[in-house]
Amino acid sequence: MKIKASSIVKFVLPWLLISSMALAGCSNENGGNAAKANVTPEGSETAELAPIELDWYYTGPGPQKDVALIENEMNRYLKDKINTTVKLHALDWGSYDQKISTLLASGEKIDLVVSNSWAFQYPNAVAKGLLTDLTPLLDKYAPETKKLLSERNWIEPQSINGKVYNLPAIKEMASQAGVMFNKDIADKHGIDLTKIKTYKDLESVFKVIKEKDPTITPFVMTGGLNVFHAGLAWDLTLPNSISYAIHLDSATDKWTPIFSNPIYKDYLIQTRKYYTEGYINKDAATLKDVAPLIKSGKAFSYPSQLKPGNDKEASKSNGVNLYQVPLSKTVSTQADLTNSMMAIPTTAKDPARSLMFYNLMYTDPYLINLMDYGIEGTHWVWLDKEKQIIDFAPAANGGKDSGWNHGTNWLFGNQLLSYLFKGEDPNKWKNFEEFNKSAVRGPDFGFTFDAEPVKREVATLKNVDTEFRDPIFSGSIDLDKYLPAYEKKAMDAGLMKVLDEMNKQYEAFKAKQK
Repeated sequence: MKIKASSIVKFVLPWLLISSMALAGCSNENGGNAAKANVTPEGSETAELAPIELDWYYTGPGPQKDVALIENEMNRYLKDKINTTVKLHALDWGSYDQKISTLLASGEKIDLVVSNSWAFQYPNAVAKGLLTDLTPLLDKYAPETKKLLSERNWIEPQSINGKVYNLPAIKEMASQAGVMFNKDIADKHGIDLTKIKTYKDLESVFKVIKEKDPTITPFVMTGGLNVFHAGLAWDLTLPNSISYAIHLDSATDKWTPIFSNPIYKDYLIQTRKYYTEGYINKDAATLKDVAPLIKSGKAFSYPSQLKPGNDKEASKSNGVNLYQVPLSKTVSTQADLTNSMMAIPTTAKDPARSLMFYNLMYTDPYLINLMDYGIEGTHWVWLDKEKQIIDFAPAANGGKDSGWNHGTNWLFGNQLLSYLFKGEDPNKWKNFEEFNKSAVRGPDFGFTFDAEPVKREVATLKNVDTEFRDPIFSGSIDLDKYLPAYEKKAMDAGLMKVLDEMNKQYEAFKAKQK
């Protein structure tokens, strides 16, 4: 059984995204040659702005040890620019959605929040009235950001009913599915990773690892990092904010139930085989994070979204020598555009000031690199200031002992202003541009489904997904028994009604594109 790509696709979750860093000039604050951005509204002076503290909530591996140092330096820097201080709230991947929903439901002041296609999903948040319409604010308080996003055509495709609620990060807007391998383990056992071309090809290398090094797990998965990210979702366009039971059929260009698609079943069968052969960790359906296993050398590989230089970034974050192997074509879909976005909740104290601050994350090299990498001398040092190349500070022990190494740079602002890290390709951002240009754009690019007409059915479908998704897609349970049960429950939950509404909106979307 050979698994072949048959349609354009994409699916993104946090577990497979690893920090990206970029090349650009730095501010005069740190000796670079780029001018500091000035986003104070025309006709205003910093001194005229009342002091304010912004509460910024975002997701990742959780709070970093040196968060207080970063806050102090950020606030020192921001005081003279926009008379603002910032309180950083880093919530771990697994608890983020629930905590943000609870806080906003209670009216908690949140001035900035990650809200995208997978974390505090923005269509649902907009439908509930939880996000601020930024459309009337952009020209005055974030003109540079609007220009940067508009010239890339990244504002309109993620807007809802013509209104802008989110600001996407400037980064790669395409991706490949694949697997990240521990290169040292592969070399130790004579495994040629360049020969791996398909999901099924993984079987032979997993067998070698299990036989020669049984203390190492050949293929580490989690409930949120599974077969989707190793290839399946790139062969099936999946609206992950709606239901895992739905995909965009390439032959009909209609949203249909996923269960009858042979590619879907082939991937699940192969994943189940990997699990029963002992290649996948037994706790895959419940494990929350692969990073500890990767960092300790106890895992050989894991599924990953790929982009140019992603293995170098992942090596930095995990402290091991990693090597990426693509298993799909390069694609660009709506999920690529919406997987790293920031929004301003309706509980924000002053949306204009929130926007002024976040505009700096697109225009100010010093601020973005402070958030990305921390403080010069404490967390990182220059290797080549002219070429903007840095490395961990000696005390950071290659990042393992760093107090600021969150690895989630891809969530924030403009990556093109970020420094390059030691070992990264000097042409990284040129490669990114070529990568984006080479991607096949998915037919759903720019389509945002309004679930309001079928919100009850969508809510019920999500509960069904929660019951079956992680065990099935990590290979943890018997497909013959549980896949039909998943399909029946999805149908009973109103899957066909949701599909009818999706296709109605999708046809209207396509008509506007002509």
